Amino acid sequence: MGLYFSYGSNLNKEQMLKRCPKAVPLEKIHIKDFKLVFRGVADIIRSDGSYLDGGLWKITDQCEEALDIYEGVDSFLYSKMYFNWKGEEVLVYTMNERGILPPGDYYAYIIRQGFTDFGIPTDSLDAAINESWQHKNPTSYLKARRSQERRKGVKREKRIIAAE
Repeated sequence: MGLYFSYGSNLNKEQMLKRCPKAVPLEKIHIKDFKLVFRGVADIIRSDGSYLDGGLWKITDQCEEALDIYEGVDSFLYSKMYFNWKGEEVLVYTMNERGILPPGDYYAYIIRQGFTDFGIPTDSLDAAINESWQHKNPTSYLKARRSQERRKGVKREKRIIAAE
């Protein structure tokens, strides 16, 4: 058993139940000096003075293996990173790709539900989505990924979300 910090679609308890049936949601936590960004999918970056809200899960070794597959660790989409939380090591995934690209509507909806599941205000999510539209800067990899999504019919609409 280990601890895992989620900040994107893995906040969504229904989604996590499908990927990792033995994962147990523990609590909402925030980590210092990180913020949420989008590269088509959620990622986190260092940002001095920021706080990143997310969900803490207790996971099994089988859960971690399933998450490694989902996050594309073997294909180098995401890498594993660890941080210390109250004396325990916590796993978090970060993207290897750079650039900024807005998320698709359904993906954003899945994450928004995850924020609700953990009782996290959506201000930081709204800000990250808005920033992805304002500072869109896709790399060649992200452009190719977007092209694949278009062929599959994934739609993205520019929507500025007002923080409440």
